[in-house]
Amino acid sequence: MVLPRANPTKSYWIEAADSPLRDLRSTPELPETADVVIIGGGYSGATTAYWLDKYTRGQAKQPSVVLLEARDICGGATGRNGGQLRPHAYSRYSVWAERFGPDTAMELIRHEMAHIPAFAELAAEEGIADEICLKFGETFDAAMTDEAWNRLKGALDAMRRDHGDDNEVVQVCRVIADATEAEDFSQMKGALAAIVHPAGQVWAYKFVHAILRIVLSHGNLNIQAHTPVVQVSEKDAGGWIRVRTERGEVRARAVVHATNAWASHLLPEYNNIILPEKGTLAAIKAPAGFIKHTGAQHWDATVNNYHLQLPAPHNAIILGGARQYLVHRPVDCVLRDDDGQHMPGVDEFFRSWPASDVQAWPESDAQTKLEEQGGSWTGGG
Repeated sequence: MVLPRANPTKSYWIEAADSPLRDLRSTPELPETADVVIIGGGYSGATTAYWLDKYTRGQAKQPSVVLLEARDICGGATGRNGGQLRPHAYSRYSVWAERFGPDTAMELIRHEMAHIPAFAELAAEEGIADEICLKFGETFDAAMTDEAWNRLKGALDAMRRDHGDDNEVVQVCRVIADATEAEDFSQMKGALAAIVHPAGQVWAYKFVHAILRIVLSHGNLNIQAHTPVVQVSEKDAGGWIRVRTERGEVRARAVVHATNAWASHLLPEYNNIILPEKGTLAAIKAPAGFIKHTGAQHWDATVNNYHLQLPAPHNAIILGGARQYLVHRPVDCVLRDDDGQHMPGVDEFFRSWPASDVQAWPESDAQTKLEEQGGSWTGGG
């Protein structure tokens, strides 16, 4: 596994946010030592820094933390994702129950569902909900084929069978047997039926930058963008771990790896366990408030799209997946971490999606264009 590419495709999330922390280096040179070095500046790295700060605040001595990012801050998967806070409330139940048993499957689902109130609580406490475009409501899985409906409905039925109608997750999942009868979820042309459950959406890049800004204000975090880590040593006799970068070395008492698909670059033992997959998304110009809910279209277990719309003044629809097209080009996706290249033909697919898949899409040139700031991009995770 190599380091992240130096020149990735432009993501709307990153370009439109225009954050002053994007290329931040807290100090011109690397600190010589730190209590904790975090490698990676996405969700995992940023929240590690946040909770370290939160749970040691008020102590006589807080740990010193250095966050090292190979590219710009949050320039990897978190800055390139679909923006959905969309737990798998039921859809993976059958697979998880077969692999881990019914009780563990339900524990995994409860864990995913718990992220919705957790985001709400953190954003309210820090006063960042509007800044990060945090929104809660319902999401839908629209079945576009009988095969998809049998899979989705079968997963919900299995969960109900194993855990009963009184289960708190079962109770929040609604079945819409005819998607055309439900006004809010009938925007997908050709949808046969849908399952609806609670979800949310967030501008993940803005979220990461907001919480890093909060931690930086407390004085114990040093951020170093464009600082790829090339080696992490074993702990020496004095208890130090040497973190070597292209700009020098930091000695740390503890190291947190938060590098997602690139983990095996520094941890080769994960080379056959953590594997990259390249995906693609787009930001499409849209009338304000046109799509009210996050959602997904399902044709089978592999082919799907997912989408949301950002609130005003942004209004862009974020569309991800393009699986009807990419399923025919697996070599472009599987075991690929190159987010510096666009996938041939994907822009054309994204531009055609609204008119071909969305009911009542306005026939206007202004509503068939991709956003100028990172209108289509790739990402690996």
